[in-house]
Amino acid sequence: MSIKAGDTLPMDLKLKEMGEGGPKDVSVGDICRGRKVVLFAVPGAFTPTCSAKHLPGFVEQAATIRSKGVDEIALDASGFGMGQRSQRYALIVNDGKVQEVLVEPGPGLNVSSADSVLSKL
Repeated sequence: MSIKAGDTLPMDLKLKEMGEGGPKDVSVGDICRGRKVVLFAVPGAFTPTCSAKHLPGFVEQAATIRSKGVDEIALDASGFGMGQRSQRYALIVNDGKVQEVLVEPGPGLNVSSADSVLSKL
C-alpha cells in the first residue's frame, strides 16, 4: 500500500535517529506531532544521484525550506545501517498528516528534489 496526500502517518512507528552517542529510537510522533516536517528518502546512499544531488540539495536549501515554516528535515540513513532503502521520494507532513507525496517515477531527480519541495511549500 502506498502513502498518499491526506493519509496520517503511524505516530507510534519506531525509527532510528543519530544522536551524540550513536543511533537512538524515536517515533514518527516524536518527529511529526505538532510540527511541519519534510521527509525524504534515497534508494542508494552512495549512488551519484543520492550523494551528489539529492542530499546536497536539501543541505543547501535547508534555511530556505525552514523559512517556509518547516520545523524538521529528516534524512534516510541507510548508508549507516540505520534504515531500509526505498524508492526516492519526499513528503511534506503537517502534524503527522501527509500534505504532499513527491515520488520519483524512475531514475533521476525531477520530482523529489529540494527545489521541487520548495515549490510545494
